[in-house]
Amino acid sequence: MNKKKVIVLVLLIFGFFLLFKYSETQSILSVINQRNDAIRNATLRVLRNGEVVKTPLNQRRYLNGLYNIDTSHCPKKFQLAWLDYVQACERTRMMQGEMMFDAVVSLTTSSPAFIVKGISSSEKIGNDRELAWQNLERVALEYDVRFIHH
Repeated sequence: MNKKKVIVLVLLIFGFFLLFKYSETQSILSVINQRNDAIRNATLRVLRNGEVVKTPLNQRRYLNGLYNIDTSHCPKKFQLAWLDYVQACERTRMMQGEMMFDAVVSLTTSSPAFIVKGISSSEKIGNDRELAWQNLERVALEYDVRFIHH
């Protein structure tokens, strides 16, 4: 093989590599943008008069938004980190429901044991979701996607 053909072949391989890397990055960015849309949809409400108001995060609506995000074009490692994040959000919602139940029982029985359990559960669920998100950020960084925190 002459020198020109080798150079062309190397450039083609490098070009395909860059295109593949760009595709992975765009897929991850698409997932993150869709997550941001899910947050917006779960925190904004349009009133009858057309006014848009910000509300606390509606966990059910947020999870439904996360479920609709397609990660099939993302790298497998990112897909697994995303799945871990979504599952952590599911656990958060379930545990918050349990804590609300415990709080109601605590109020009706005047039992402080339920309150103590709720506090420790609250710390755990926030930490679980936060750790999953941090892992997702690390994995995305491996594909040159950096998250900007506001």
